[in-house]
Amino acid sequence: MKKGLWIIGVGILFATSCNHSPKTEQSSELANGDTLKADSSLVTSSPSSGETKEVPDRKEKVAACKAFLEQFYKGLDDNGLDNNYVKKYITPKAAQFLKDNYDYDCMDGNCLAAWLFEYDTTADVGTLKERTIEEIDENTYKVTHHYVGTAEGDYLYAVQLGLVQEGDSYKIDNIKTVLNQFPNSQEKP
Repeated sequence: MKKGLWIIGVGILFATSCNHSPKTEQSSELANGDTLKADSSLVTSSPSSGETKEVPDRKEKVAACKAFLEQFYKGLDDNGLDNNYVKKYITPKAAQFLKDNYDYDCMDGNCLAAWLFEYDTTADVGTLKERTIEEIDENTYKVTHHYVGTAEGDYLYAVQLGLVQEGDSYKIDNIKTVLNQFPNSQEKP
């Protein structure tokens, strides 16, 4: 039994030492870094063309996007749906969507329906019990809010957000409500 484990261990050691490459080493260094940058990527070069091409590491990109959204929502909670705060995190396309969905009088034409990041109802949503961020794909995430303590029962709201990279961070480019309901009512998205 011990001899069999020893042979397996030597085989694994041999396999990993044969597959050692600068790309693998760089990937390990990025994964173990203390800071997370939105543009984390590996650089590879084509021997025939001599060109350098960036290849984003999927796990790092997803982690960076989720971190961006967590930071955005923390600030949204702290700033109370402030338009100036929201504008820092959205593209002009998303800003236009929020302007178009602002269905109240707006004196200066720059009002945003920022509440669409957290809810879409005129009823009392209660207290936020839980917020989850789920990856749909590398650039799209579903943010689900679960509110409790309302007369109508729990309120569930989910918004799908499409992100685009801008510099070394991200911005919200697409906003789509995918769930909007009090389970005991007929309200739907």
